[in-house]
Amino acid sequence: MLELVFILLFAVWPVVGLAILAVVSRRSPAGKPGTLLPAQGLTEVLARMYLWPIILWRIRIARAGREQREG
Repeated sequence: MLELVFILLFAVWPVVGLAILAVVSRRSPAGKPGTLLPAQGLTEVLARMYLWPIILWRIRIARAGREQREG
């Protein structure tokens, strides 16, 4: 059971997160460029790999703010 937890934590979680962030950053409303800037340095890459739910939440808040200003 412990091996499964380590596999999920170190292999599956970061790969799924990076894939989701890539999709979200490419897909934007009204054909505008993506909202996620490229990562700068190893620290930011690792932060995005493991903290991707927080990054997705921040992207959602930013998009909602933009829509409110436009609408």
